[in-house]
Amino acid sequence: MGQTFYPCFFNQFFAYFFCQAPKFFQITDDSYKRRIMRSAPIRLFHHSRRHAGFSLVEVLVSVFVLTIGLVGTAVIQLNAFRTTEQSGFHNTAVALAMQIADEIRTNSEQMRLPISPFNRLRFDAKNGEPKYSPPVNCYSETCTPRDWATHSIAEWRKQAFATLPGVRLEICRDALVVDPDSGEFRWCTNNLNPFDAPLVVKISWDEKDPSGKIVAANTPRVVILVSPFSQ
Repeated sequence: MGQTFYPCFFNQFFAYFFCQAPKFFQITDDSYKRRIMRSAPIRLFHHSRRHAGFSLVEVLVSVFVLTIGLVGTAVIQLNAFRTTEQSGFHNTAVALAMQIADEIRTNSEQMRLPISPFNRLRFDAKNGEPKYSPPVNCYSETCTPRDWATHSIAEWRKQAFATLPGVRLEICRDALVVDPDSGEFRWCTNNLNPFDAPLVVKISWDEKDPSGKIVAANTPRVVILVSPFSQ
């Protein structure tokens, strides 16, 4: 056979390819095979490093970041729960105040008296559970307006004690609901207010601060004006 001719007059790349490629397809030298076998473990070692798992430091950093996120989420959920709880207490107090206000308006005879079960209520849950029971059960017996007022106050007081923590209740005639010095609601004063002063329902309860500590109210949280007295 004639001698094979390779066009090596092209540029360096094509000259290298056409002139040197046959040597790579005809591996007959044992020394070249040995070089390939010696280089194989090195290539496998580098390949395994590229596909290695996470290091211990990376795992610890990931766990730390995840823990911070979970703690932050738990704090947010706890604050949201407390806010929802306090909103529920406020709604309950408003509903209780409106309930007794409606009963007072219904029993207008007792509402107009200078002294009646409606305008002489003072109750604080810190003194214990209300133990007073009305002498007449108006649900099953015929009651006078005064008996009905006593029965309504007793039932309302028990309901408030069961639904609001540390509840404090007051119903009185008060011509000055807001304290002029502090600008906040005030409790009923010991002295009797004028007979024509409006009848007011005042309610407070214990709340919790962000740390979970119970905070007692020094002033009423909910104040409902029943109606001014009119002849």
